[in-house]
Amino acid sequence: MIGKEFIQLYKQDPALLKPKSLSKVIYGFHPYWLSDATSSAYYYSLLTHIAYFSAEVDNSISTTGGFSTTHSWSSTQVVNYAQSCGLKVHLTIVMFSNHSNVLRIVHTGKTL
Repeated sequence: MIGKEFIQLYKQDPALLKPKSLSKVIYGFHPYWLSDATSSAYYYSLLTHIAYFSAEVDNSISTTGGFSTTHSWSSTQVVNYAQSCGLKVHLTIVMFSNHSNVLRIVHTGKTL
């Protein structure tokens, strides 16, 4: 999210709408619980990448190492907007508990 002071500066300076080029990697971060309407207001021209939060690793006792949910990341507007603006989109993967269930799969040589 961008601070209010910067947003005002951005709106007043049309040169920022289409910067010539970005010389650094600049990430945006979009959590799944924010609406599509929110993502339509992002300043994609000031980013090179956006990270979508999150895909949750299935960490149940019978896990195969897949995801329990990806929060429909591939069909969200933020991904569509970012790709249409030439940004790279990264999916943030999380596992908040029961790590040993997933690590057991890695240890036995099964593919995640």
